Formats: sequence, C-alpha cells, structure tokens
Amino acid sequence: MLLVAVVVLLGTVAVCDLLAGYAAVRLDHTRYGDQYFSYALAADLAEAERIERIAQQFRGTAYVLCAGAFVAWFFRLRRYLGRVAPQAFDRGPGWAIGSWFVPVLNLWMPYRIAVQMWTAPRPGPVRARSLWPVNLWWLLFAGTQLAAYALRAEAFAPVPGLRTSPAPDLALAGLETCAAVAAALFAVRLTAPHRRPAVPTGTVTPAPPS
Repeated sequence: MLLVAVVVLLGTVAVCDLLAGYAAVRLDHTRYGDQYFSYALAADLAEAERIERIAQQFRGTAYVLCAGAFVAWFFRLRRYLGRVAPQAFDRGPGWAIGSWFVPVLNLWMPYRIAVQMWTAPRPGPVRARSLWPVNLWWLLFAGTQLAAYALRAEAFAPVPGLRTSPAPDLALAGLETCAAVAAALFAVRLTAPHRRPAVPTGTVTPAPPS
C-alpha cells in the first residue's frame, strides 16, 4: 500500500508541476500581453495572481506529502533488504532516512543506498540488472534541486520594474514532472521483485488447476 501511495503522490506532484507552469505562463500573459510592456485590468491581474498562488500552494503541499511517503517507502524497503541480504549494505538502515537531511551528504548518499538496494539479491534467477532507472531518477532529481536553488538565488533575482520571462519556471516545472515520473518508475521496478514470493531452488512449482 505504501508503494501505491508513493506512485499516486508522485503523479499528483507531476500534475501540480504542470498546473504551476501553466499558471505562471497565464500570469505573464495577463500582466504583459503580447507586448514587452503593457497594462492589464486589475480584476484580470488579481485573478491570474490568485490562480498562480493556489497552484503553488497545491504544488508545495503535494511535495511535502510525497517526500514523506517516498522516504518512508525508501526506509522500509532498505530495512527489509537489510534482513534479506545484509552483506549488500555498508551502513545501517537509519541512513535511508538520515541521509536525505544532511547537507552535502544528501547529494550522493541516497543514491548510493539506492544502488545497493538495486543490486541486492532478489527472488528469482540471478541476472545482471542495468542501473539506468536508478541513474535516470537521481540525475533528474538532483537536476531539479540545483535548478530550483539557482532560481531562488539572489544572483538570479529579477530587476525591479522589468519583465521577467516565465520560461525558467516553466522549464523547472517540466524537469520536475520528468523527475516525478522517473521516481515512480524506479520505485515500482525496485519493489516489484520483492513482492513475489521466492521459489526455493530444486522445488517443483505445482501446476495450476485445470
């Protein structure tokens, strides 16, 4: 059930990202129209700002809920795999939570734990597994964090009185949407093998009833 909650919340985050991007473009068009400088009706501008503010509130709420569910799923699966294959890990399961909240360390430690979980022994025949779902998820996730930080940085603050393009916000929304989809794919593919009971080697699987 926790995996289902994670996937649903990631989908909600993706939708909220797209809505926030649309709201930013709508606000820009209302404020400036097709000209570099123009004037909008106060009522239209207030409505566009209200929609943009609501979209950002939904976006923030979805992020908080999704982050909590994802970290809880991450920790539970790490704890389970630690019992099944303790030799696959070099740190305790508590790091599956703590590593997300330690500055600098959170840039690579969750990825390291994810790789160890991905390569841990699992039910079924042993076979090499490509790391591309893990790498894709972490590349997009880290990219969104750096992009969001750059947009918030004072060096990139807009000059008062001049129009600012919604393109950076729209690009960040698209990147975050892709990151949410990649995270859902990673979570499903990592969890799926461990939801099927293992069949001991040398046993004969009963034939299904005719």
